[in-house]
Amino acid sequence: MLLLDMRKHIVKLLFSSGTTFLLISLGFYFFILKPKLELPSTLLEAETAIAENHLNLVQNRLSIMDLARLDPYSLTLSTEKEELLNTALATNTAGLEEVVDTSGVKKIIGKTSEAIAVNNEIAEVLPSLLDQNVDILQRQEDLLTKLTSIAEINSNIFKYNPGADLGQLHPIQDKEKIIERASSALLGLNDIRFGLEDSFGGATADKMVVKLEEAGLLFQNLIKTVEEEDVPGAGKLFDDIATQFIDMREIGLEMELSIIRSPEILELLKDQTNLLLEYEYWLEKLDMAQKTISSETVEPILNINF
Repeated sequence: MLLLDMRKHIVKLLFSSGTTFLLISLGFYFFILKPKLELPSTLLEAETAIAENHLNLVQNRLSIMDLARLDPYSLTLSTEKEELLNTALATNTAGLEEVVDTSGVKKIIGKTSEAIAVNNEIAEVLPSLLDQNVDILQRQEDLLTKLTSIAEINSNIFKYNPGADLGQLHPIQDKEKIIERASSALLGLNDIRFGLEDSFGGATADKMVVKLEEAGLLFQNLIKTVEEEDVPGAGKLFDDIATQFIDMREIGLEMELSIIRSPEILELLKDQTNLLLEYEYWLEKLDMAQKTISSETVEPILNINF
């Protein structure tokens, strides 16, 4: 009987010890080991998401700022402007279309540490940062679309060279060519004017519309003057048309600069700066958190002798 009681006591003791060991092992796994295993990947994913958005926003911001610094009188203005606009549009589109996967960035429950605290904080903050990023890019997309449309209108004006198109022609000997080219230019000006009236408003756009109408009248007068074989009159109109296009180019640049240097762009640049500073703050914190992981050691909870 005594032997049986001793056996029961031993089995009970072993069962109790085994259960305790199992509970301790589970606690060790879920609160220390598992967080240690998950932490590097979730920190890295958060850092990658922020770094990608940071780089995209920096490239985008530089393009916008360089657009604002363009020299209106530079001989390479059109090329420089086109390159900067293309870069800004590409980075803006990439930022909106390439959704950064942050599904692995999540809060971790475990033994409190500096790295886990940073992880849990960024897991809470990251969605808001990414929302701000999208908001900035969407607002910028609207402005870039408008700027691109104006740049396309201006490119048609800049491409046309009245001196090369008409200046070498004789009002009598090349009458038909002058009438044909002037009629074609008149149609092009009307298309530009209608597009401008439909899409844009404001004092600068209104100035351009007036200049386009004036240019149209000059071409109409040129056609009439050439038909009448008025050589001096045609020569004067050649000069007037050339001067008119110089004026239109200046107004076109003024239209673009009115967008590039508008209060909306300045507000956008301010918001970009604030978000970039936020990104840089978190990149530094995440980098420090990852460095602390390697220095931390997994310590046993209890030393139990059975």
